Amino acid sequence: MKFYLALGMAFFIAAPSFAAGAPAQLLGRTVNVSFNMGGSARTESGRVVSATRRVTQVIYVSSAGRIFSRAAQSAQTGSVVQERAPGETLWHFANGRLIFQRRTVSGAFMGQITFGSSFQTCDVSGIIGHEGGKPILWKGLNGETFESVGPLSISDGTCSVSTGNGL
Repeated sequence: MKFYLALGMAFFIAAPSFAAGAPAQLLGRTVNVSFNMGGSARTESGRVVSATRRVTQVIYVSSAGRIFSRAAQSAQTGSVVQERAPGETLWHFANGRLIFQRRTVSGAFMGQITFGSSFQTCDVSGIIGHEGGKPILWKGLNGETFESVGPLSISDGTCSVSTGNGL
């Protein structure tokens, strides 16, 4: 019994809280990012198409350091908007950066937002990865599975920081 209590207490103490990770300069601010991601892909029917989507994210960091987000994605196959509350959002702080990680059917995407020294400016970047020798598989906005044909990329990224709740 003592072992479980000690383990639970160690986890509680070591686990970061929402506010602990948020830089004070970002409290009560909104970060807007957008970028293109994708490349050539094979559809379920075997056609090779350009499978690029535009991603726009609005991320609000509350005065308590809680992260709220709205993501809009659009592609030739459709569009989707998702709003997420703290605890649901895939964004988190690590070393003063905002990080986003998402698995695909086979592979993963990681995005990061880095900030200037005064947190007035930002840059967005990302990587798309997969297990060596295997293609990346993902669900399109229409629910169809796509398979990468060649490398996928992140391009045309923009980022800005503003005061207040942009949601």
